[in-house]
Amino acid sequence: MTGHRKNKILIVAYPNQSHINPTIRFANRLVKLGVDVTISTSFPVIRHIDKQTTHHDLTFASFSDGHANGQQPTTTLQQFISDFATKGACADAKIISFAIAAGHPFDHLVYTTVIPWAAKVVNAHDLESSLLWCQPATVLDICYYYFNGYQELISCSHYNPTFPINLPRIPSLTTADLSSFLFSSCPKKQEFIQQNLKDHIDVLKISPRILVNTFDDLEIEPIIAIKKFVMIPIGPLVPSEFLEGNGPSYNSLSCDIFEKPKEDYIKWLNTMPKSSVVYVSFVSTTNLSIR
Repeated sequence: MTGHRKNKILIVAYPNQSHINPTIRFANRLVKLGVDVTISTSFPVIRHIDKQTTHHDLTFASFSDGHANGQQPTTTLQQFISDFATKGACADAKIISFAIAAGHPFDHLVYTTVIPWAAKVVNAHDLESSLLWCQPATVLDICYYYFNGYQELISCSHYNPTFPINLPRIPSLTTADLSSFLFSSCPKKQEFIQQNLKDHIDVLKISPRILVNTFDDLEIEPIIAIKKFVMIPIGPLVPSEFLEGNGPSYNSLSCDIFEKPKEDYIKWLNTMPKSSVVYVSFVSTTNLSIR
């Protein structure tokens, strides 16, 4: 008598901190439910994951994307994404094929944002896929509307930051609430991001299932706004300490892909008067000069 085979899922993650950490937390939840999970991403990211904080049954499949030390200041974001797509599509096709040949095929593939090509790779192997959308459902709704009848309204309103943007079944917005990628004034070197977003919307025609980092009480209307999508709220994908009412700890389930400063900045922050330090985030894809 044979035992029941575990469901087997391959998660393909873009090598960015804001993608990897929600992916790891989601994967650990699945493993605790008895699912066999493999995370596929680039070598540099896998190297930075603290295996002691992940579930012992969670496995990793790394591949070379041509950037041994991750994205460097000399590499444009467009080139980095393109290289990851080229190398990743080939590597993940092999991972899926090897699993089939070994008699342990994957049942499903989950992919993060920035890598819509993953859905096409898995579709070629007759598997279903789901998008792991690490941002709010409202953001995805806006992208959908932009490419489905509202592009002119959104892209030409950037001259007035208070211009009202009213889209079906999502909160009222103004131009200032939207990403600059959607405006006609978007710098030419960032136009590829628009195409990447469009590729995401288009590939959802293959499989419209989206796992969203949100929850019903936060975005009940945006979750059901697009009838063509099947949005499943699975959030919040944050460290478990926050959900338990505690503060974050140094062994939180996470991956830090950035080189930590030699100085102990926490000690420095503790010497500053209360409310005297302003934290400004330029997201993890921005490189700033010392000046």
